[in-house]
Amino acid sequence: QFVRARHARCPAPMSTEASPSRARDDDDAPDDSAVAPVAKKLRQGARHQPIEYIPGSVMRVKLHNFMTYTDVEMEPGPRLNVILGPNGTGKSSFVCALAIGLAGSTKLLGRADKLSEFVKRGEQSGYSEITLATSDPERPLVVRREIKRKDSSSTWRVNNVVVTLDRVKLEMHKLGVQLDNLCQFLPQDRVVEFARLTPESLLMETEKAIGNAELYDMHAELIRMKNDIAGLEREVTNKRAKIEKLRLENDGVERDVTRFNEREKLRETAAEMKTKVPWLVFGNAKARWQNSKAAVLALKKSILAEEDKLTRFKTPAVKAKDELELALVKQKKTNVTRKTLAGKQHAKKELLEELGIDLEAKRGELDRARTKATQRERKIKEREKELRDCEAALARAPPPVQNDGNEEIKDLKATKLDLSQELRALEDDLDALNGRVKDPEHTIAHVSKQLEHMNSVRGQRVRNAANVSKKQNLAAFDTYITENANYFVKPVVGPLLSLMECANSDHRNMLAHVLPNYAFAEYIAQTRADYDKIKETARRLGVDVLIVDQIDWQEPDVSALHKHGVTHRLDQTFEATPLVKTALCKIGAIDKCFVFGATPPEKVEAVFKETNITRACTPDTVMDKKGSRYDGTVASISTAELRKNGNVFTGGVDAAEKAACVKRVAAARQQVEVFAKEIGECTARKKKLEQDIEQAQRRIQSLGQMQKLARDTHNKLTGNVATARAQLESASRTLDVAAIETRVNAELKAMTKQRVVCCLDLVELTTQLADTTHEHATRTLRCKELGVQKAYFDAQWDAANAANDKMRKELPAAENKLRENKELARELRVPAMAATDQRDPGKDPTLQQQFDQWDDDLVVLEEAIAMFENEADAIMCPNEAVLEDYKSRQTQIAEIESTLGAQEGSLGRSTGDIAALKLKWLPKLRELVERINENFKHNFASIGCAGEVRLREDPSGDRFEFWKLEIWVKFRAATDMHILDAHRQSGGERSVSTMLYLISLQELTKAPFRVVDEINQGMDPVNERKIFKRMTDAASKDSTPQTFLLTPKLLNNLKYTEDCTVLCIFNGPWIAEVAKRWRELQASIQPVSPGTPE
Repeated sequence: QFVRARHARCPAPMSTEASPSRARDDDDAPDDSAVAPVAKKLRQGARHQPIEYIPGSVMRVKLHNFMTYTDVEMEPGPRLNVILGPNGTGKSSFVCALAIGLAGSTKLLGRADKLSEFVKRGEQSGYSEITLATSDPERPLVVRREIKRKDSSSTWRVNNVVVTLDRVKLEMHKLGVQLDNLCQFLPQDRVVEFARLTPESLLMETEKAIGNAELYDMHAELIRMKNDIAGLEREVTNKRAKIEKLRLENDGVERDVTRFNEREKLRETAAEMKTKVPWLVFGNAKARWQNSKAAVLALKKSILAEEDKLTRFKTPAVKAKDELELALVKQKKTNVTRKTLAGKQHAKKELLEELGIDLEAKRGELDRARTKATQRERKIKEREKELRDCEAALARAPPPVQNDGNEEIKDLKATKLDLSQELRALEDDLDALNGRVKDPEHTIAHVSKQLEHMNSVRGQRVRNAANVSKKQNLAAFDTYITENANYFVKPVVGPLLSLMECANSDHRNMLAHVLPNYAFAEYIAQTRADYDKIKETARRLGVDVLIVDQIDWQEPDVSALHKHGVTHRLDQTFEATPLVKTALCKIGAIDKCFVFGATPPEKVEAVFKETNITRACTPDTVMDKKGSRYDGTVASISTAELRKNGNVFTGGVDAAEKAACVKRVAAARQQVEVFAKEIGECTARKKKLEQDIEQAQRRIQSLGQMQKLARDTHNKLTGNVATARAQLESASRTLDVAAIETRVNAELKAMTKQRVVCCLDLVELTTQLADTTHEHATRTLRCKELGVQKAYFDAQWDAANAANDKMRKELPAAENKLRENKELARELRVPAMAATDQRDPGKDPTLQQQFDQWDDDLVVLEEAIAMFENEADAIMCPNEAVLEDYKSRQTQIAEIESTLGAQEGSLGRSTGDIAALKLKWLPKLRELVERINENFKHNFASIGCAGEVRLREDPSGDRFEFWKLEIWVKFRAATDMHILDAHRQSGGERSVSTMLYLISLQELTKAPFRVVDEINQGMDPVNERKIFKRMTDAASKDSTPQTFLLTPKLLNNLKYTEDCTVLCIFNGPWIAEVAKRWRELQASIQPVSPGTPE
């Protein structure tokens, strides 16, 4: 709600518009507390007419659920608008509404980045609606932006028509709204940013704020154009310098070049002579080509001659072949007949031989029968004698004895059985004794190991760790880990107390205080697999196991903290492996704790403030620094007395427990001695029984072997008797010699007749074989004769054919050689033509005339060339590379000059364009700076100080990005004028300078409105009053842009004009009651005429 008031001595809880009187014109103001309210003249009629607003200025701002506002509507004035209200009531929300509602980026505000954060807390959507004046007073531009919290999206409307963001930006550009220009839009969070503007940036921002940013565009274009040709300028300058350098270098070697030219002339002559060399080589190759061509033609003629010979020898060779084949057939038939007869003859011979053999065999049989009859009586007597001898030997041999009838063997086996049973019983007793002795032996080993563990340092540490951590089963778990050490992938180590060595008692106390008690009993598994193996046992015994699969502890360097009294970091105060230190750092954060010497707590607290140390230990105290949960900049320091618990690292042995262990060992050893005696006796008896059993077994084996020998002898003699009887019976049989003679004589007669028939057949076959053999010999001779004839004709044909084949085989090689020579000639012609620039001496008389003056012999020509080259090489010069360098420099000069002209032309055109644009830009810029300077000097003079705005051009004149706009100020008479900066001027002086500079731009800028947020907070009352007067004076001029000044306070009795509008903002649930009381107070001290509406 907007109301009009007669004066603005006290800010009203709603927007007011005041018109101060013009009774005082001086800039001096009395003390605020002593000045009475000054009556203000009330504007009559409507607040402001639309025609009073220049295009682009803000006529109305309407907000719904925007930041701190639920619903609010503001109507600023067309000139100076002072938005007044305490901190936190929503002044900056108005600035945010302008930026967000007019297509500005959230980054301009330096506040929230997300659009959804501008919606009032607890609401899902909101909007801002800003009415801007246009060139048509009756048709303002209403820009509305609706924001949704859910997805930070927004919808734009222009005059209630949905449009895009680009359309809104286009409308803002048309109206000249530049929210990204600090000279136009200076929110509270960017005031410091404006103060930090460099002179170069201040010039660019000022150009952007003036007019339609024409000067800024020209300045930016000059920078761009200059940057575009910067590389070209450097390149042209470098090329000019390089050409000059190359020319100076060539002038210094002119004399050497002359001598080189003489040598080059000789070499050129040699080179010209060398052009004939490839033509001579080509001529030789061409001659070889012609020779190859003639050889191929001759070879083809020889091939035709040999083919005629083949035709002549072909007919007789074929005839000889046919006759030979027929003769061979007949010869084969004769040979078959001869072989058949020979086979039959051989068969008859074999039959005749077999009959002769059979005849001799029959005669032998008859002779043997007669001999056997004569020897029969003698053999019978020999066989009878052999039989009597065998029977006598059998009678003398003892009879065989059966196993089951030997009583001694039975007795021995029974004795062995009894001894074996007794031995098995004794072995059972011995096994029982060995089993019983294991229990006391195990007790001795276990208790002895326990005593050894008690007496060792590690054992004491394990006991201490168990006592400190209350882990009663720690020793059992330690034994389990030791016994199963071979089953782990990597060693499982612990408890941690047993792995730490700390010699200093103070350090031991610190470790015992900082580390939790359970940490000393922790075990470390270095792999997940090992942890899985032991986790069930650890859980059952109540022991903690930590997995450390990566060692990241490194030795720290605290030398930089020695000056503060730090001696160590706590993880440096004891000896342990990096694995153990890594685990302890994870458990107790000992890498965050630092050790001090005998340092007072006050000094440690000072170190806390100077460094990032948050925990410290001294020999007497432990100090911790903790940040506040609600304010990160606030920290508290707590101090605790160091517990003297260093005996954790030492330990002792329980005497009673040790004595009990010793007693158990002694008792077990007595039991072992008793059992050992009984085992010895049993072992001796066992050995005696084993010897008796072995002796009985040997006697049984001896008796068995004797019985087997007797049986074998009896069986052998019985066999001999049977054999002798059989032989006697065979010799006693009767032989009939007469019958044998009759039978054999009959068989001999039959066999003689058969032999006579066989002899007659053999004679006939022999005659036939002789005739066939003669015929076969005749035919064989004829075949050999025909074969010789055929071989002669074949040899003649083969010789002709071989000659033909040889020549045909030679023909491809000759043709290949012809092609190679031809191709070689063609290839050699190419370099020859290249040597003479594609001129053929056979077609070019001039070239031929030149060649004629040189010898046609290649060797002579090469010797002449060598002579010229030697003569050229005889010319000595100081430096062989001079000519090469001279020519190279000449080439470089030519190459550089070939491109330099175009580049200089392009550079000249670009430089001309820059000069033309600069000629257009610089007078306007100087005029603008001069006007700003005059306004700035006038404004500073009005507050009793001196100030200037100077344009600082780049010394080279063409580095436009280094042109500066400097603000020079002088606030005291005793000082000189200096450039405004944060090191020389105070915050209030910089605020005054900034406001006066913005006021100086007031009448020059074409921006429709300007926003300045809380720029007067650093000013003293005198300067604030003067600045406010300058602002009101500037706002009273025609065509002055609309200005918004946001401030939480204003001085009393400021001088207002009719062009000044004060908008008082009070935002909160209590505002209704306060507003009611304020209106009552206004009515009582400033009665309103009946015709004036509220």
